Amino acid sequence: MRLKNRFYLFRNYLMKRTAAYLIDYVIVLVISELVSLYILGSLVRFEGPSFAISLDFWPVATKVQYILTYVSYFITCFYLYRGQTIGLKIFSLQVKQKGFNRRELSFISCLNRSMANYISQELYCIPFLLCLINLENKSFGDSASNSQVMFYSSFENIMGPEKGPVDLKIAA
Repeated sequence: MRLKNRFYLFRNYLMKRTAAYLIDYVIVLVISELVSLYILGSLVRFEGPSFAISLDFWPVATKVQYILTYVSYFITCFYLYRGQTIGLKIFSLQVKQKGFNRRELSFISCLNRSMANYISQELYCIPFLLCLINLENKSFGDSASNSQVMFYSSFENIMGPEKGPVDLKIAA
């Protein structure tokens, strides 16, 4: 299938997935900045008004802090909220293990997916574009954790388990 036809067929799915990632990215940035301000404020309070901070270590410290915030946010959301982040929940998407038995993500899968997504972000989001050319619409993070992003019906508790995650190929 040509790339133009694939994009036309899956544009709703791809747009929802992109918007969900952007929402999660903004949330991670806000949390990261709040943590940075809290750490800086704590250092100033601890040392007193004569505190002279050396800014040599600050870029490295904020980068390490951002990595920890990014990975911990996605691990927490994927593991505790059954494969959904805030952005995925808004757009009714869910991450599930790929295969016959679509089970919840394990902690190792969440860790692999979070680290792969961070590496993709550092590579200027080019590995995220694999969704366009991959036949299964899987990004680098999906391939690393052997998972798949699917539409999710919020009526699972009311209608029963058969109305849960819907495979993209069936829904399209």
